[in-house]
Amino acid sequence: MPTLYVQLLGDFGLTYDDDRGVTVNQARQQALIAYLLLHRGTPQSRQRVAFLFWPDTSEAQAQTNLRQLLHHLRRAWPACADYIYVEPRTIAWQMGAPCNVDLVAFTQAAAEASAAVRQGRTDVARTACAQAVDLYRGELLPASYDEWLLAERERLRQTYLDILEHLVILCENERDYPAAIHYAQRFLRADPLHETTYRRLMRLYALNGDRASALRTYHLCATTLERELGVVPSRDTQEAHARLLNMATPPVLRDQPMQSSSSSVRLVGRGAEWVHLRGAWEKARQGHPHLVCIVGEAGIGKSRLAEELLDWVRRQGFVHARARVYDSARTLAYAPVTEWLRAGSFQPAILQLPVVWLGEVTRLLPELLVDRPDLPRPEPLTERWQLQRFYEALARAVMAAGQPLLFLLDDIQWCDLETLEWLGYLLHYDRTARLLVVATLRPEEVDDRHPLASFLLNLGTEELVTEIPLERLAAAETAMLAALVAESTFDPAAAERLFAETEGNPLFIIETVRSLASKPPGDAAVATRLESLPARLQVVIQRRLAQLTPVAREVADLAAVAGRSFTYELLARSGVLGEDTLVAALDELWRRRLVRVQNADDYDFSHGRIREVAYAQVSPTRRRLLHRRIAHALEQLHPDDLDTIAGELAAHCEQAGLRQQAAHYYTRAAESAHRLLAYPEMEAFLQKRLDLLDSLPATPENLAQQLDTLSRLGGALLIVKGLTAPEVEATLRRARTMCDLVEDADKRFEVLHALRFYWGQRCQWDEAARLNEELLALGYRSEEPVHLQAALRLTGALSFHQGRFQEAHHYFEQATSLFEVNQPRSRGQDFEQDQGIANLRRLAPVLWLLGSPDQARARMQELLERTRSIARPFDMLMSLDFAFDLAHYLRDPHLAQAHAAEYSALVAEHPYPHCVAVDLTFRGWVLAEQGAADAGIALIQRGIDQLRALDTLLYSSQGLALLVEAYARAGHFAQGIALVDEALAFVTQIGESYWNAEFYRTKGDMLLASGADTVEIERCYQAAIETARRQGAKSLELRAAVSLARLWQTHGQAAEARQLLAGIYNWFDEGFDTPDLQEAGALLDALRHSA
Repeated sequence: MPTLYVQLLGDFGLTYDDDRGVTVNQARQQALIAYLLLHRGTPQSRQRVAFLFWPDTSEAQAQTNLRQLLHHLRRAWPACADYIYVEPRTIAWQMGAPCNVDLVAFTQAAAEASAAVRQGRTDVARTACAQAVDLYRGELLPASYDEWLLAERERLRQTYLDILEHLVILCENERDYPAAIHYAQRFLRADPLHETTYRRLMRLYALNGDRASALRTYHLCATTLERELGVVPSRDTQEAHARLLNMATPPVLRDQPMQSSSSSVRLVGRGAEWVHLRGAWEKARQGHPHLVCIVGEAGIGKSRLAEELLDWVRRQGFVHARARVYDSARTLAYAPVTEWLRAGSFQPAILQLPVVWLGEVTRLLPELLVDRPDLPRPEPLTERWQLQRFYEALARAVMAAGQPLLFLLDDIQWCDLETLEWLGYLLHYDRTARLLVVATLRPEEVDDRHPLASFLLNLGTEELVTEIPLERLAAAETAMLAALVAESTFDPAAAERLFAETEGNPLFIIETVRSLASKPPGDAAVATRLESLPARLQVVIQRRLAQLTPVAREVADLAAVAGRSFTYELLARSGVLGEDTLVAALDELWRRRLVRVQNADDYDFSHGRIREVAYAQVSPTRRRLLHRRIAHALEQLHPDDLDTIAGELAAHCEQAGLRQQAAHYYTRAAESAHRLLAYPEMEAFLQKRLDLLDSLPATPENLAQQLDTLSRLGGALLIVKGLTAPEVEATLRRARTMCDLVEDADKRFEVLHALRFYWGQRCQWDEAARLNEELLALGYRSEEPVHLQAALRLTGALSFHQGRFQEAHHYFEQATSLFEVNQPRSRGQDFEQDQGIANLRRLAPVLWLLGSPDQARARMQELLERTRSIARPFDMLMSLDFAFDLAHYLRDPHLAQAHAAEYSALVAEHPYPHCVAVDLTFRGWVLAEQGAADAGIALIQRGIDQLRALDTLLYSSQGLALLVEAYARAGHFAQGIALVDEALAFVTQIGESYWNAEFYRTKGDMLLASGADTVEIERCYQAAIETARRQGAKSLELRAAVSLARLWQTHGQAAEARQLLAGIYNWFDEGFDTPDLQEAGALLDALRHSA
């Protein structure tokens, strides 16, 4: 049944999802459909429906009318029986009928929007309200006038208006004035007598800088109210109009010179704080004088938020003034009050004051005497009653404007005592005054003895003060602010780094971004340049540190040397201060918000940049001393857990000049990182150890330590940088040279083994063969069985890649047997590889190639079980790589896809460079298997390109084979054939031939599929068979024989085909459940029957 779409809001409409329309023009029929939809799920009494629709007729006539209405509805809409069921006594809408109703959608959306508004979820409320408003396309059935319908229509209309009003408020709170104007206009179109919305629209136009439209809105309001209701606008609306008339065009803060350097940037975030601040203003406008303190650390955006309110008020024509207090001006009495009174907004009203009050004002504004020389000179303030009259004169001066007032006071913590006393007086002078004072406050500057503390406490007891704390911006808000400052979008990596450096402090964000102005935001140099601290921020932080007492500064220096985080116990053990002195100093640092408490005993600097500046100001000599103390304290505090803090200890010892101790702890840190599989950290610690050892005298002990470090570092670099990274070669070459200076057979074997692994990855077989000989010689002389296992395995690997499978199998079996015999002594030798696992990885594929698929599967199962039991990521990735290969060889796509999926998941957690590239080839092959061959081809090619960029050539045949297979699956035979030729040329160049037979066979298959000449096809199959026989690759020989036998079968050469296939098929004694042998057996039966 098609879905029916019903439109009841605005014009009535019935349409199906296949665009067929239904014509139901009669208003009563439309009303009946609407009524039944409004009461869906509840059968309606026909008697009640008849009464509602025809209340002025008899019951019998009403029932007759209802029957006729249903009859006409069926004629107009024959399919209505699918949606409306009619019983003798009831009628209802079919609940199971597929139907979308705009009224129902609006009701649900309105409920969700109301819930979001009610719950204060502003992040979703605006979207929900906008969706609900868009669904309301008009009144419910405007052409119908049934009494029951009128109430429902009005209910829906009121719901729409409520949601629309919420939406206007939400847009205004987000300072999206164009959107708020749009929705306010929609509101007035729906309710043209709503005076509050006229007033709101006037304000929105003013805030948007469109004073003319604001005045025009007032004229429309006055005209409409007079015409429709015979009344004039309310006092509030008239006052708003008067303020707009009295405004300059356009108003600017020319009398407020102290503009924040960041005010030109749109305010980002602070949604809840903005709503709170506006709420305080609205309350003050109603006659509740109040002080709001915006509280937060330096640079957090207190002044910017206050400026936003000042600008918001200014645009509406309210009286406003701003003053800022400076630390150097603490003793200047009444400086903020003087600045407020000099604002242009107050001048006309002040001049109208009676002489007795105006004379007192001249104490702060002596310039008034120039224009009014008749004013009496005020006497010196020597008595308390004189101060009372002076305070009242100032209060009368600011209240003379007769409008709501907004005062902004920046940095109230530095305000003089006299101004604070007068502010307290002003807030009590007229408890119905329409006054709001907004102050910004740095709490770190105010202790319990500060006059401001008692001032705020007294106001708080009378509920005359509110604090609005500001926190740092979130990561998304940081990126948004940075983009606004830079006038360009930051790329995600740069934005993430910026957030880490600035920690969401707006001033830090702005100054840091401006310091990057010479480079585009997405430039690679941005990350590096973020390291440097802009000069302005250095000055800000240095000023805060300079305000500390000497003891607090001493503790700050010690904490900065300790690091970003530190504990009380660490400072106590490291310093020479008594407990009471240290506690007082820490308390001062906490009160000044230079440090913060993490838990009961842990502290950290409130911003990393504060620690950087503090550390930079410690002299080099004192810095060494403090690092030494910190290191000694850490050893005392953690005697049984030194491995956990070894990295931290090493760094302190290094900075203290204790190089031998530092090298020792870097070794322990590297070992600890290794146990945690944290390879990048391990590599970094080893590199630091090596740098320290290089700076020490070349004693035998030091040289041995250097060799040990180089050996470990080479293994770590294989994983972190990639199997063939230049850093690996440089480190291992140096280690090999060091082996000639240090007599250590075990270390020599480790270094040569790593070098052999490195050159093998690059297919440098001559160098690999020389190293194999040396390793075998060392292995046979060594008392460590693991050495000989590794040497045998690497020698077999060379044979494998060059296509000598019997020889490779011999070496792999020897290594595996040695492991099984000496298992307790076979500790790991390959970096991050268990010996038993490494042997099985090599053994399983060669068993399959040699024609033992069951044995290969058994060894692979053993491999995976052992690898999972050890659970080391690099081991697991290598094992899954080989497991995928074997599943691919066995033509088991489901198993191969499962291994590929597990591999991808593990690479996502451990993105080693080599494994990332291999993962691309696996994922591409999976896509091709699933039918997305072209996408798969692109992904496999990316993986191959990445491996070659890493200079990793070993197993090139693997990626190329997957790519050839994807081309064949996509039907791109010409490209696939060309790729096989390229692959054969490439693997010949690098000396890797283990997959050549399959390349020849696959080329023959693609030639056959593309209709090529039979001779050429047969030549490919014959080449595959010859190559496989020469290499002893029975499984590949079987595949090639099947392809050639099938070709001969189609050309009437069944006897030759049977003879060819039977020879190789009968050789096998296992694996008859594998696709290769099943396919060969089926073809052989067919050939026998056709003979």
